[in-house]
Amino acid sequence: MLQEYVSVTDFYGAYTNSWKKKSISDLISVESIFFARTAPLDWLDLTVFMYAKWNFYKKYTSLLVEDFYVRAAFQICREIKGTFQPSISIGIVEAFPTGNYKNLSPFKAITDAGGEGAYRSIFGLHYLKTVDWIENHPIRWIGYLSYSIAPNVSVRNFHYYGGGFGTKGTIHPYKAVNAIISSEISVSSKVNLSFHILYEYSTKVTFHGENGISLLGLEAVNERPLSHRFSWGGAIGYAVTEKFGIGAELSGSFLGRNIPCYFSGAFLLSYAW
Repeated sequence: MLQEYVSVTDFYGAYTNSWKKKSISDLISVESIFFARTAPLDWLDLTVFMYAKWNFYKKYTSLLVEDFYVRAAFQICREIKGTFQPSISIGIVEAFPTGNYKNLSPFKAITDAGGEGAYRSIFGLHYLKTVDWIENHPIRWIGYLSYSIAPNVSVRNFHYYGGGFGTKGTIHPYKAVNAIISSEISVSSKVNLSFHILYEYSTKVTFHGENGISLLGLEAVNERPLSHRFSWGGAIGYAVTEKFGIGAELSGSFLGRNIPCYFSGAFLLSYAW
């Protein structure tokens, strides 16, 4: 299966440490995600993710290649309709730091950062169960829980995590937990609707080394506090043919702490062979 996902996201504000929202200058990000997926075995699913984005912030623009991801998913059990048995799989995602993350421009507010600079590993558990509460309109309930870790990252000057002139040291990246609950209903043989709630949690980012000097002449910041964010999303999908489908999605954050808030619209193309 091949998929192309294009989104336009407006990071229009930020959540404070006290869970309140404050306004910031808009950062507009146009992102393209290309998926290539295959299932060489009944119990094994392999996916490659390639990311690129175009950032717009004030008068600055940056066209970037982001980090590269590979996922392997292993089927534990398959759903048996008419019983309580769901479909359950576990997945391992590995991120390869192909995006630019250090020696960034001091004037672009890290909009020229394309990645984290770390070989991040993500371990996930996926759950799916179909129920027939409405005749001829099956509903799929989907749950996903993941935990990710990353090794230390060497940074210089302005970088993805902060920095300044003369910064040199080691970043200890965050650990993260993500959880998604989603429901999808088949309106007809060609149309489906879905809605999801996403929770994201990240631990502190810490730094050891020379802090450097910020643009304002102050000691540069190279660390980040722990963060939380809750988001929603709604989508519609349409099967044009048996092999080709299209979709559209709206999503946005509604609560958070120490993290940007956003609103996003996206378009999806999908082809299965």
